Amino acid sequence: GAIVMTTAERAKDLQHKPAYITGFASNNQPGNTIYDVSGVDRKDVQVAELYEGVLQFIWYWLEKLEFCGKGEAHSFSQDGRISLGGELPITTFGGSQGEGRLHGMGHIREGAMQVMGRAGERQVPNVEHCVVAVGFEWIAGYILMLSSEQGL
Repeated sequence: GAIVMTTAERAKDLQHKPAYITGFASNNQPGNTIYDVSGVDRKDVQVAELYEGVLQFIWYWLEKLEFCGKGEAHSFSQDGRISLGGELPITTFGGSQGEGRLHGMGHIREGAMQVMGRAGERQVPNVEHCVVAVGFEWIAGYILMLSSEQGL
């Protein structure tokens, strides 16, 4: 995989709408750090691309990023809530379990594609903000906020 990065000024002239990195945090920081540094409230996140080298990691990330309380991720993820078309679509490209373990590359790519409106049949309508979380509690990683607008 590859990611092409450029300045915000140059991105304005590109053929496709860009996805801006509006926030970055280390995964060893508190989960709300990404909301503080990006200026995006968790309730304004439409998609979450959460690393799941082991499927239970998704529950870890749902709780760490405060989409639900501690111990509530299992019930939060029921009844299609995290499916495409649900309240908070998670890992819309199939993730590491569906695509292979590229240690977050697919998560970044899919997050950018969702924000750019280029995810095809997986596209969540009107995505303005997508959080991408890679790693785990004891696995080095990061959290990105990708947004359709530059800086908030």
